[in-house]
Amino acid sequence: MKKIITLILFVISLDSCNYPGNGSLGGWDIIVFPMEEKAMDSTLTLFYQKYPQFNVPSEKNYIVNYWKEGGYGFLKGMFFYFEESSTLRAYYVTYIDAGFMVEKPEYARISLRAVYNEDEDRWSTFDDFKKIEQDHIRENFNKDIILRIEKLSKQRSYIQPKDY
Repeated sequence: MKKIITLILFVISLDSCNYPGNGSLGGWDIIVFPMEEKAMDSTLTLFYQKYPQFNVPSEKNYIVNYWKEGGYGFLKGMFFYFEESSTLRAYYVTYIDAGFMVEKPEYARISLRAVYNEDEDRWSTFDDFKKIEQDHIRENFNKDIILRIEKLSKQRSYIQPKDY
């Protein structure tokens, strides 16, 4: 009986953690690139060289420091800075661990975790936005960032199914 209760509690704890996933930050889709993380790092280096407009300007480094000083320094994150409809924004994107029982765990996985709006001087996560805003951000992220990464890497990404 004790083993059954332990098993039930274990299953409930796994379900409540919703693992694997985007963690406590939440996020948009998990985007999978059919390459190892090291190759993805090289592609991102090339991305920032080819598209320097997406680098966070040094005078705006406080945007990057927010995450490091806020206890998220352990996440392997990257930032994409740009102007959208005369509003300056930044995307905070991190690698996502493949987790358990996922196809192709060696592939690089990234997810948009938060959006900075300079007009409001604040970061917002997925749940802070209305559905229409979430979709708009997703579309812009795919168009402005993901498609360029695909072009540079010559790899087609896909969205990890949510049933994992």
